[in-house]
Amino acid sequence: MSLEGEHRDFEHVGDSRQWARYLFCPTCGSTVAYRNEDAPGVVTVLAGAFADPDFPVPERSIFERSQHHWVQIDGAGVQHLPDGQ
Repeated sequence: MSLEGEHRDFEHVGDSRQWARYLFCPTCGSTVAYRNEDAPGVVTVLAGAFADPDFPVPERSIFERSQHHWVQIDGAGVQHLPDGQ
């Protein structure tokens, strides 16, 4: 992964005892991406951090069990993971 510009990171160990590393803007604190120990080589980019209508369609929607009732994730080929697994 190549990340341009100033950023900070925060590492959290979850209930699985594996780490998640969050990359965020040092000015506003917005998380823009994260990496998980159990998915080497995978970087998740948070599409909501970008005001780009041509941003690629998501491949996965995770932790849907905790999403607001008014949120709907649509799209052909989107993998839905209610518990983030």
